Amino acid sequence: MPRIGIAIFICAAVLVGHGVAQTVALDAKAALAAEWMDDKTAANGAAHCLRALDLYTADTPSPARAVLELVAGAPAANGAPDPGNLYPLAQDLGILLAALTNASRTVPTQKPDIDALFVTAGNRIGAFYVSDPGGLYREVSLQSSHNPARALFVLLSAHAADPAIMETFRTCYQIDRDRLFRLVSDHFR
Repeated sequence: MPRIGIAIFICAAVLVGHGVAQTVALDAKAALAAEWMDDKTAANGAAHCLRALDLYTADTPSPARAVLELVAGAPAANGAPDPGNLYPLAQDLGILLAALTNASRTVPTQKPDIDALFVTAGNRIGAFYVSDPGGLYREVSLQSSHNPARALFVLLSAHAADPAIMETFRTCYQIDRDRLFRLVSDHFR
């Protein structure tokens, strides 16, 4: 095969591989967004997602166990890709943790909507801080600079009974995690 043919073949393979990774990332993020919101079924996907995030971000991470945790909490696929195949593939591609931390059903794009989202997050953080002055939020502030996904886990853990506010925090994390963590650290100044 001439060199130009080899070059074309390599470029095509890279583009196809990139396209597959993008599709897997989008599918995993959509599946995880649904799983995070599932707190009503026997599977309780939200609890599994939180445990998986803990396993991923612990001092000794366990990605393989995190994948198993996510698969165990996955709601019925209903025509979507099978999480038993999708999540391990996303893990192999190195994109599952990002999909897990950034999984939201909708992400606002307009500044007023984004600002309103952060106001909601700030109000919830402020209300929680009153009942826990220090504690978990101090840990969020400490973790946010060197292990932001762990800081997100701590923040979500404090609100595990409320999937809607957990989604608000995950969406804020996706948009601007530094701004989210400033909402927390502002209580310690």
